[in-house]
Amino acid sequence: MSRNDHHTHEEISQLMGISKNTVNNHLKKSLNIMRKYFKTYSPETIISLVVVLFC
Repeated sequence: MSRNDHHTHEEISQLMGISKNTVNNHLKKSLNIMRKYFKTYSPETIISLVVVLFC
């Protein structure tokens, strides 16, 4: 929501009925998972993933 719909963390927390800290924690965890994934896999795999997610 923050990346695609350009919502702030505060807006996301209000829309989902959760605290702003919960939003921050989930985003931090998911970004760390993505960073580890991108370090592990080839550029071709990453491009495929991006195409699937955003097209």
